[in-house]
Amino acid sequence: MEIKLCQYEVLEAIEEYIKKKYDFDLDCYNQLEEYPTISYLKRIYAPKKHKNGKVMKHPDYGYELIEVVKTEQKYISFGEDCDLSFYITGE
Repeated sequence: MEIKLCQYEVLEAIEEYIKKKYDFDLDCYNQLEEYPTISYLKRIYAPKKHKNGKVMKHPDYGYELIEVVKTEQKYISFGEDCDLSFYITGE
């Protein structure tokens, strides 16, 4: 089952959380100077290599093995055109 929240529903949930957790009344539509920002890490992948520089391959299937070589911090603005979706399983 997919749960999809529009930007205004997420902002309302943030307002309720701030009120409950910090006992502070926040009006996201009037008090925020800009849209909330979401930060995330992007993984950069590259082929895994032996010490001699040759690309490592899977011993049984022959495809190239990859590894995470670094991560980059990325940002996205959570504006009016954004949704938050997630899927749940079970009953």
